[in-house]
Amino acid sequence: FTMTLANTYMLEWEQPLIAYQKTHNELYGRYIDDVFMTTNLSLEQITARLNRANIKDENIQISYSIGSTMEFLGVVVENNNGHLTTSVF
Repeated sequence: FTMTLANTYMLEWEQPLIAYQKTHNELYGRYIDDVFMTTNLSLEQITARLNRANIKDENIQISYSIGSTMEFLGVVVENNNGHLTTSVF
């Protein structure tokens, strides 16, 4: 029951991020407590957005990595001139 409760809690918290990603045709995915998202915002803009999300709830602490190549759940995702490619990590 704990996992169901945690997922429900996260769903409520992440709704503004999901809505923003949808309106800007960006990707957003979460598996338990790992999130993957894409954006065309500047580094300063995305850092500010994530910092605002980080203070929204004292029970949820965000640590993030920003780059053109990311490892996510055993997959390497790379941005090659606007095209995402994947390979097994």
